[in-house]
Amino acid sequence: MLGLSAFGWLWSHSPLALLKGATHPNPEAIIFVSKQAPLMASLQGESDRLIALAAAVAKPGDRTRTRQSLQQLRDGLLGEGLNYDKDVKPWLGEEVTAAITSSDFDRDDSNGKKGGYLLALTTKNALASREFLQRFWQARSTDQAFTFEQYKGTELIYGTVDQDKPTPLNLASAVVGDRFLLFANSPNVLKNAINNVQASELNLSQSPDYQKAIAALPNNRLGLVYSNLPQLANLIGDSKALDNVSLEAIQAVALGLGANRQGLVAHSAILDSSPSQTATASSNALLKYLPEGASIALSSQNLNQFWTRLTQETQGYALAETLLPNTLKTWETTWGLNLPEDLFSWVTGDYALGLLPGAKQTDWIFAASRTSTTNLDKLDQVAKQKGLTLVQESLGDRTISLWKNKDAVAGAWASEGNAIVFASSLEALTAGLKNASIAQTPGFAGAMGSVNSANNGVAYIDWAKAKPWLEQQFPIVRTLEFVAQPLFGRLKQVTVTSYGGGEGIETGDVVLGLE
Repeated sequence: MLGLSAFGWLWSHSPLALLKGATHPNPEAIIFVSKQAPLMASLQGESDRLIALAAAVAKPGDRTRTRQSLQQLRDGLLGEGLNYDKDVKPWLGEEVTAAITSSDFDRDDSNGKKGGYLLALTTKNALASREFLQRFWQARSTDQAFTFEQYKGTELIYGTVDQDKPTPLNLASAVVGDRFLLFANSPNVLKNAINNVQASELNLSQSPDYQKAIAALPNNRLGLVYSNLPQLANLIGDSKALDNVSLEAIQAVALGLGANRQGLVAHSAILDSSPSQTATASSNALLKYLPEGASIALSSQNLNQFWTRLTQETQGYALAETLLPNTLKTWETTWGLNLPEDLFSWVTGDYALGLLPGAKQTDWIFAASRTSTTNLDKLDQVAKQKGLTLVQESLGDRTISLWKNKDAVAGAWASEGNAIVFASSLEALTAGLKNASIAQTPGFAGAMGSVNSANNGVAYIDWAKAKPWLEQQFPIVRTLEFVAQPLFGRLKQVTVTSYGGGEGIETGDVVLGLE
């Protein structure tokens, strides 16, 4: 009994216990955040244990480096003159919540848009946190005095810090009650945060969308991200999003953040107002036609339904309405097809899509279950209208069809039992029909082991192979790599899974496999 008690104590105090999630997964500080806030992120757990967890799940040879780099990042945020172990650790609680509270906190068009930023830290010792604030401001003192102001029973301290640097920082702080230490980029942001507490109907905890989203997430999480998507789109430059976004479009997204021994996990809940569309879970059987060299693999079912719903859920978001057509444009131009009408419309069963990196070009291969709506004659007619010649050739014991432009192959396809396999080149089709499948590779098999097998679709990205193509197609990828270099430097694979849903909410998982 004594041994079991000792083991229980050691496990509860071990960083690996955090793999089960935080003790209190729902953030308390959302009472300071408005319902209309574009973005909120919260992390639960003691700083030292979170860093120790990251080191524990890292490769043995990387554990010291991982711990040191995270400690340096944490300590660097404090700036000069302050020490984490001495000045912060004695009072810091188990929650850190950050939010973009508004796209323009002063609502003054004459001075442009000024986003509101709020950081809330829980404190287990209010007196120690107040003493920390004194040292914090003293370490940043300049010839310009800071302002002290009482607002609804709370003392605010604010002023301009780092004035000797090219971009001085406006900063405001407050200790609220005996539980929270707040920082913001303006005293107005702090005042709005305090108002949200006193008029509780204004804060995020009272939002029906927020309550619905977190109810759909598992409780074994270490953090939470929540976004009011129309407000976020407006913040990043889509000025018409608040007026144009359809009621059937996605309204909010929540991510429950966690960790396992493979890497990081984000459980997702997506809210929209479109009718529930229950799909039969894909068997993933067509993955056998995607060769092991594929950099991206996707398997699901009913492409026609997926495309229809995707266009509905992104209606009114300018970025998505531009990105989706542009993604299809290259293939539509090459083949002379209207993909939604000529291809997607008859793919109502299982399908799989893979991208194959090559020295000269990125090929693709697509497999679909044959159904009563399959219309290969339409594809052949379009090929002929483009001046392509339909040629049948042998590939081993198979007969395949090629679309040729003189001697160059513009596309190829073959009928395989109850499946039809298309490819952008003869080489890609040959690889799909003859080579080992990506489903047999250790990386893919390991990724599938980290998601629920009862799913409505899965996408797998081999990061090293897919990175060049993704950077070329989506320039924002380079920006993300720069901002989150420690993460992308260890990223091995990304797995995205959809579990469908109903009642205006869809759930899924995103798993980041790390080296």
